[in-house]
Amino acid sequence: MFALLFVLAIAAMGAIAYLQWQAKVKRREAIHEWAFKNGLEYTAVDNVGLPQSYDFGLFRKGDGRGCENVLQGAWKGVPVIEADYWYYTTSTDSEGRRSRDYTRLSVAIFQLDAFVPDLRIEHENVFTRLADHVGLRDIEFESDEFNRRFNVKCADREFAFKLLDARMMQWLLGPSGALCFEVNGAHGVLYCDRIGAERVPELLDSAKGFVDHVPKLVWNEYGKAAS
Repeated sequence: MFALLFVLAIAAMGAIAYLQWQAKVKRREAIHEWAFKNGLEYTAVDNVGLPQSYDFGLFRKGDGRGCENVLQGAWKGVPVIEADYWYYTTSTDSEGRRSRDYTRLSVAIFQLDAFVPDLRIEHENVFTRLADHVGLRDIEFESDEFNRRFNVKCADREFAFKLLDARMMQWLLGPSGALCFEVNGAHGVLYCDRIGAERVPELLDSAKGFVDHVPKLVWNEYGKAAS
């Protein structure tokens, strides 16, 4: 009886592994097909080390990280890189057994024709509120609704108020409000929980939308033409 249960358990594990592999292959094929149709370059693996190439706080989270299914090109005139991003944290239980907890995201890196300070726009939650008490405090804006929904961190408060004007905040409160954003230097990144290939255009549209809503004041003061 025990031997039969053992065989059934091994078979179930094999079936689960196969289904996971099959889902991964289908996802890869769907993204590759979409990229080809839309004129974007696709690579199944990250050949350039994206997390090490950009100085975003997101890419410093966890104990290990990586990317796959990488798209590169221009989306509606904005240079972008979209990818499946993951990172993990390692924990050890009372018996010394180590395990990894993975976070899997979809990310889109977009280019800015400017060079700006590091600024992060995340969703307000119990963890961000706790972080306010032990580190850099959340910046409060005139919009109560925006303050309830988002947690903004930036060492340069003056820049934060310039970037997040009334027009930008109103846009962030719209459909793109499900995303988190970060800008630093000449690039920005937006991210959310892993999405299907059919929603990649939405992610890239939000990258384009963010760039379109950067206030003229920011372009004038931080834009490459002003430097």
